[in-house]
Amino acid sequence: MAVVAAPMDPAGQHHPLADVLGTQLTASVTPECLCHGTRNGTGGPAPRGLGACDHPRMQIWLLSALLASVVVLIVGLLAMLLLRFRGRPIPTWLIRLVVVVLALQSGLGGIVCIRTPFVLASIALQTAVIVWFLWRAGRRTTTGILLIGTGALGALWWGQFLARDLLDPVSLYEPVLWLWWAPSAILLVVGAALIPLGDRTVDRPLFPQASSLSRDPMPLGTAITRELSIGPIPVATVVADGLALIAAIIVISLLTDRVPWPVTWIAASAVYAVIGTELFFYAIPRRLRRAWAGTAIVGSPEMKRWQRETGTPVPVTAAKMRAWLDKGPDRPDIRWARAELQATLGELEAARESVRGMALKTDIDRFDQRALLAWIDWLGGADEHLDELQALAEQVGLPGSDERAEALAKVALARARQLATDGGNWKEPLERLTRERGSLGEGLLQGDLRRARYRVEPLLGLFLTGGLILLSQLGR
Repeated sequence: MAVVAAPMDPAGQHHPLADVLGTQLTASVTPECLCHGTRNGTGGPAPRGLGACDHPRMQIWLLSALLASVVVLIVGLLAMLLLRFRGRPIPTWLIRLVVVVLALQSGLGGIVCIRTPFVLASIALQTAVIVWFLWRAGRRTTTGILLIGTGALGALWWGQFLARDLLDPVSLYEPVLWLWWAPSAILLVVGAALIPLGDRTVDRPLFPQASSLSRDPMPLGTAITRELSIGPIPVATVVADGLALIAAIIVISLLTDRVPWPVTWIAASAVYAVIGTELFFYAIPRRLRRAWAGTAIVGSPEMKRWQRETGTPVPVTAAKMRAWLDKGPDRPDIRWARAELQATLGELEAARESVRGMALKTDIDRFDQRALLAWIDWLGGADEHLDELQALAEQVGLPGSDERAEALAKVALARARQLATDGGNWKEPLERLTRERGSLGEGLLQGDLRRARYRVEPLLGLFLTGGLILLSQLGR
């Protein structure tokens, strides 16, 4: 609180410090009105209840700053999307520009909305989420820039009143001002401490790597996720779900007041689910989509084989893998499945034993045994001997047979896996495989993605469109 005492009102008036911004911008009010002073030349009391955004000049300034920051933010995010869509790296300066804009928006919001706990909590949550993702990505300097940008405006704004309180015997502010200034000052100190640490690339594997493994058991999944995403968000999700949300809003605006609200809800949710699902495949960057399709040529039939021969869904987490190994079936004809899980979890010796116990009825079974042993050795740090594996694949079945094609596809996948681990062009062997198989790979990938997203998008659509319909009704 700032105490305002006027000659016409000996008891004085109390105004929240959040009103300081608007009060100072009022032409007839000077800083003295916020402490033990009077209005210039009038001797009248200072105005009550003047909010930080009430003055026209302040409104124009805030609106201009907001529009400028939104434009810069949109352009920056679109540039990131375009670069990622074209398979190019996002430069550090662009990431930092977007971070600075977000930080300044948060800092300004913290000043203007100091009396609104919900807004302050939202700003704090947004900042915490961004800090968490930047920290996980190894961007210490960028995290420091975010914290400094967020705290700078508040530290300067509230700091000027603290300085007056200390230096001017006439000025007097309530001690709560220190509480408003302290968080901004702490952000500045922490941010400045992070700046010298620098940014570094941190590759987080898609699957946690066991300590007994020398290499990531799923490097292709890690590489695909890294190239598909901006931070934690896949580019295809931003494009597909963003356009799906716009389409759903259009449907809501067209059907509201024309049909009952449940019909509007179902229609908007259906539009969201269809667009969000069908567009996702085409929103994947082209080269990445072709490479991903190459993995589907091997992975999609293998998943169907797993489900067919084991009678269980494919476990995708370490806990589920261990549970499957403990309680799942153990027969010679599915020892290949047990070996894959054991190797992924780092149980290499147990995996080798499972591979040696495989049922070997066909050429492709014998090839799979050799390929699995080579992969297990590779996970342990040895050479996979891909040239020897390639020669063995070319002897599987008859020329042009499905068995030989399957074996050659598995060698291509192994080459891509090795290149992804060594930092090479892992997409090249997979793209070549996709071209050789025509439309097979992209058809398999699209079908797999479609099934996965139709399990999620309808529920997400119901949630989002339901919220939009509710807000539209409350706004009336």
